[in-house]
Amino acid sequence: MMLVFQRFAHLLYWSLLFVLVHVLDFVGKARLILCSIFCDRQTLDECADNLSNKMKTKPNAATMLPQHIAFHLDDRRYINEAIVRSLVRHCAKAGIGRVTFSDSWSQLARTAKNGTPFFDDTIYKDGANGDHFVTAKKRTATEEPNRNDGVSAEVVVRRLAHDEGRAAIVRACQKLSSCQLPITTAQLMSTVLATDSADGKQSPPPDFFVRVGGTAFWRSVTLGAHTPLAIRTTEFHCVDGFSSDRMLSDREFDALLDQFSTRNRRFGR
Repeated sequence: MMLVFQRFAHLLYWSLLFVLVHVLDFVGKARLILCSIFCDRQTLDECADNLSNKMKTKPNAATMLPQHIAFHLDDRRYINEAIVRSLVRHCAKAGIGRVTFSDSWSQLARTAKNGTPFFDDTIYKDGANGDHFVTAKKRTATEEPNRNDGVSAEVVVRRLAHDEGRAAIVRACQKLSSCQLPITTAQLMSTVLATDSADGKQSPPPDFFVRVGGTAFWRSVTLGAHTPLAIRTTEFHCVDGFSSDRMLSDREFDALLDQFSTRNRRFGR
């Protein structure tokens, strides 16, 4: 019975949305008809031009870039230093300041805990400052002019275990269990988001989540590295793989950004 009600509510929602879209379209056309009847030629042309400009207006490309991308590597071929460095370099060139990596076997997280750098001095400066964080910055032209390729932005890279989301919820419950006052929903959300980071500070959630690999989505631990609160407004995209398991081409990275920038759904924002 509950399933029937859910399907009925789903059908009613989309029906109302369909009607609303067509009503708005009808109102816009009715405005042009009224202008053609009661207005002069100049006013009619201005009305048509304004409507055409509104329909052609596109959002600023800079505002449609994600500020935080999360990559989940669901294929062991892509768990290597070269592909991670390539993804970070592309993000730095695009002005994306935060990148999160995870995989279904927690190999990247183990390299972070063991102090294994994924960024050497020839490409990036390794500046690990905690359990899962590393700050990567490309050499500037004054430091090494022959190797500068235009990347001078600072990128914060995070490597998470496949069950980091569950661990963050456990840490939040342990912290809240010592509270004497009643726990509010806002306090619960802020605590979970704060414990989601290794240094205890609330980090911005990912805008764009990219899963790389051919495993069936429901058979893997794709989302286990993040808490549900952290990805409640995140855009998701899946790719079977890249042309190379060592380097991401400019065309492939641009295609990922196009997947994000062409989406108009921003639930919860």
